Amino acid sequence: MYRSASVLLFASILFLADVSWAPAQDRTQETREVASFTEVALSMPGTLHLRQGTPRSVDVKAPADVLKHVETTVENGTLKIRDERAPAGFLESLFGGGGAETEEKIEAYVTVPTVEGVSLAGAGTVVGETPIEASSLDLRSAGSGDMQLAVRVQELEVESAGASTFDLKGTADEVAVAGAGAG
Repeated sequence: MYRSASVLLFASILFLADVSWAPAQDRTQETREVASFTEVALSMPGTLHLRQGTPRSVDVKAPADVLKHVETTVENGTLKIRDERAPAGFLESLFGGGGAETEEKIEAYVTVPTVEGVSLAGAGTVVGETPIEASSLDLRSAGSGDMQLAVRVQELEVESAGASTFDLKGTADEVAVAGAGAG
């Protein structure tokens, strides 16, 4: 009896010690000011919540120590969301190597009037909060990402490399699909 009580007490102390040592993961949200864009590229672990509408906005929510490393820049009409600490190598971009280890805690909320393309590199997730309406829409994923979108488009082009998953609903007059890997 004394032995089982000692084991229980020891296990309780370990549990409480583990809880007290756990770092606080307070999440902070920032609104980012960016130039105009029509395409969005997520190349880091995390979730992109995409909404078609106005006004254009970009908000990022993550633990404060991670948020300072999340870049949101516009290059050639594409909003690029990435971790500045991530390596620039080809394999790392495909499989999400480097950077933050808290992928489930990084979220980007993007609202944009016109969506012409969405790309995903690595192990991220894109969730469409509204249907995407466009004459032409390009969806691309490399790595093990997931896209969940509703679309109403004339032309839809989908490219997958790796183990990507596309959950698409809606309508398209013309569809072109290309895939390589297990996706």
